[in-house]
Amino acid sequence: MSHFTRIQTRLVERQHLLEALRDLGFSPQVGRLEVRGYLGVTRVAEIRIASGTPGYDIGFAQVGDTFEMVADFWGIKNLEQVAFLQRLTQAYARRAVRAQLAEQGFSVAEEVQTAQGGIRLVLRRVV
Repeated sequence: MSHFTRIQTRLVERQHLLEALRDLGFSPQVGRLEVRGYLGVTRVAEIRIASGTPGYDIGFAQVGDTFEMVADFWGIKNLEQVAFLQRLTQAYARRAVRAQLAEQGFSVAEEVQTAQGGIRLVLRRVV
């Protein structure tokens, strides 16, 4: 029996999602792809990454304006679902904020990871 889970996210921009996945060390595939789970059961998604557990993938399916994360986390041994989604959300937000700041004429002069796990940006704007 498969245990696929669909998790609603606030990830809306495909490009930021792809960049965030790459930032976390994954090599995302794009297209109409099958996401594998227990005993080869699959679900369809637009983005797929290897979970690190043979035979199991993590996918992202666009539903309306956002992406849902699709995976059989019961079989994925090396990634904890909540921690992975938190790391991904932070990497996505970093990409989205940087893109929006660039549109407004800012550049990042310094980026520091805080002890609490946050990210502090020092910005520069030339006028």
